[in-house]
Amino acid sequence: MTPLCRDQNIALIPWSPLVRGTCDDISKILYKNPADIDIIDRNAQLAERLGVKPAQTVLAWVLGQPGITAPIVGAAKLSQLQDARGTMDLALTKDDRFYLEKQ
Repeated sequence: MTPLCRDQNIALIPWSPLVRGTCDDISKILYKNPADIDIIDRNAQLAERLGVKPAQTVLAWVLGQPGITAPIVGAAKLSQLQDARGTMDLALTKDDRFYLEKQ
């Protein structure tokens, strides 16, 4: 649906871009594909290099995608909202995005 929405200029609001935080039992079942783990690891490395939290690099990547208007982050704590707010000041470079997206 994403390509169609982009083609028709329909805004996208992704649900759960933080993938449930990847730390609970359900996430361990859903996201055990080696490719998923590679992306999670690359994101953690990028966040460390940039001096931010991994959730912030994820949200910065999501917000930089064409047609994305407002990801639903599902924050349960004030600190999670503060992290999300900090994303607004984080701009990933083309190289950062390539690093996250490479196969």
